[in-house]
Order: sequence, then structure tokens, then C-alpha cells
Amino acid sequence: MSNDLIVHEPLPVPMEQQATGDDHLVALWLHGRPLTTQRVYSIDIRRMRAFRLKPFIAVTLTDLQDFSDSLAGNAPSTRHRTLSAVKSLFTFAHKLGYLQYDVARALRLCPMPMLRARRSNSCRASVVSLNEVGRGSFAIRRP
Repeated sequence: MSNDLIVHEPLPVPMEQQATGDDHLVALWLHGRPLTTQRVYSIDIRRMRAFRLKPFIAVTLTDLQDFSDSLAGNAPSTRHRTLSAVKSLFTFAHKLGYLQYDVARALRLCPMPMLRARRSNSCRASVVSLNEVGRGSFAIRRP
């Protein structure tokens, strides 16, 4: 009898299919999100799907880049939200095993411009030093 150690590799267990199709995948992805978010994200994804009439598994990075370019006429915040939703959906699909690759991961988002709040001097309030009003309290001084 031999004293050789025999190592058995575990057999790969096939992952159970989580989504039965693209529509089901979108429903799973939207589940549990606020209703307003579901509504807006659904519109974003329908827009992307209408741009290239393909199942998600056939979508390429070029398709997503072309879709991104088609959004150029929208406000930067709308474009950013739409592309972020698409990226999120593809990441979700990849994590579930629905998609072998997350092609949207390579999609670059345009940077969001910083929005600056406009305030007039009359609306600004300044907090007075705690030493001036006493410990544990504060006061707001209007200019």
C-alpha cells in the first residue's frame, strides 16, 4: 500500500440561474429601491435598450460608448445619472452570473460639474463663538 496523498479537487457547482431574461434582471435590480428611483432608472434602462435593440448579453462597450455619445444633448446631471444606472445594472448582472463580463465597467463617466450654491450676503448666517454665548449653546448672528 502506498503512502501517497491523493488530492481531489472539488467539482465546480454550476451557479443557479438568477434571472430568466433581461426584463426579469431589471426587475431584480430595481427591487427594494424607492419608487421614484425605480421609475427614473426604468426610463434610463428602456432608453438604453431602445438605442441598441439587443439583449444585454450581446451589448458591447462600443454600444455603450455610442449610447453615451447620444446623450450629449442632455444636462450633465441627467447624462451622469443615466450612465451610472446602466453601469450599476451591468455590474449587478455580472455579480449574479447573468453576464460573463461587465462591459460597462470600462465605460468612463464624464465628470460632474460642481454646482455652486448661490447665496446672498443677507442670507448668510454666522455661528458665534461658543465662548461668546456660553458652553453648550450657540447663537446665529445675521450680518
